Amino acid sequence: MKPEEITKLAEEYAEDATKVMAGDPDLPASDLNGIKRDVAEYAEEVIRWLLRTHDIVKKSKMEEAEEVTIDGWVARNKDNSLYLFKAEPWYNSPRGYWDDHLMSIGCFSIPSESFPHITFDNSPIEITLTLKPKKK
Repeated sequence: MKPEEITKLAEEYAEDATKVMAGDPDLPASDLNGIKRDVAEYAEEVIRWLLRTHDIVKKSKMEEAEEVTIDGWVARNKDNSLYLFKAEPWYNSPRGYWDDHLMSIGCFSIPSESFPHITFDNSPIEITLTLKPKKK
């Protein structure tokens, strides 16, 4: 990956990872922008480290793999938003949402209609996801 691609990817991740915080009316925009900057900088460091130390499979190679499984956790917030976490999340009651210990670096928003049986009250749920390439 080119340096500018890494930076763009990190910025996209930071934007996505801070969506829940962006809806907080008590969080000043300057604080949110600072958090986004910090998350993007950290994500960029993680991406660079991963590319330097691991054999990362290119997107085009994914089609060759039969399937990949990922263990993680799914948790639903009180606002019905749903997140996938790499590590077991904890409930951040001052903020009102589930969080990980990595400033949301290890979580991803997923469609809220996914996993309808997962509620705020029974979250988090440990899961295994199986990813398979689409058949052509």
